[in-house]
Amino acid sequence: RDIITNMMNTLEYNTQEVEVFFAPTSLHLSLCKSLLNESYASICAQNMSKYESGPYTGEVSAEQLKDFDIKLVILGHSERRKMFNESNEDVAEK
Repeated sequence: RDIITNMMNTLEYNTQEVEVFFAPTSLHLSLCKSLLNESYASICAQNMSKYESGPYTGEVSAEQLKDFDIKLVILGHSERRKMFNESNEDVAEK
């Protein structure tokens, strides 16, 4: 917890010139959001399911992210494309 707080709230940069986002694991979204000074930076999700709801173990839907007031998601990241073979079509479905 201290590492998260210290890292997220002590970086120095010009907030007028740079917009900063932290993308913790889904497991830590709520914790990071509660610890972050949101005038300083924003929290975003690393990924989002293409499914609205249902029995998709481990997937996080847009509705679930919305419930936690997470407004931004990294989609189409090179790691997901390489490790999970996500294509442009896969990303578009999300």
